[in-house]
Amino acid sequence: SYPKIEEAIKFVLDDDFPNVYISPLFRMAGNECVRINLESSSSEDLATNFEVRTYDILISYYTKADMSKEQDNEFVKNRIDKLKKALIDNQVKTTSNNWAKLEVTGITYNVGNDDNDDKDNLYIAELEVSATNYNQF
Repeated sequence: SYPKIEEAIKFVLDDDFPNVYISPLFRMAGNECVRINLESSSSEDLATNFEVRTYDILISYYTKADMSKEQDNEFVKNRIDKLKKALIDNQVKTTSNNWAKLEVTGITYNVGNDDNDDKDNLYIAELEVSATNYNQF
């Protein structure tokens, strides 16, 4: 069921973001891209005919920008807000019904990691997303 959740999130974001992909590994696409990666899942409730499972998904936003410039900084933060809003707007109802509830549980700005150690002006933000799914057997 988890590939359907990643694919549904990609579908939600594709309209507003040009380079959305599902992968555990970073690859820059254009000047701005969004990476979706399932981090973990846990069973919340289990019965003979269904399971309630929560999926933890990391959505990484990458952009090339000079954050020392006020205009770039404001633009990037607005894009992150747009990303969050696209997820929140689809938190309960999806066209594919791949989750019963979707929440943005946290946002980390200005992430420093191996993805941007050697890249000038690569800004990263990470959105922690939780999706609850009712799986029928």
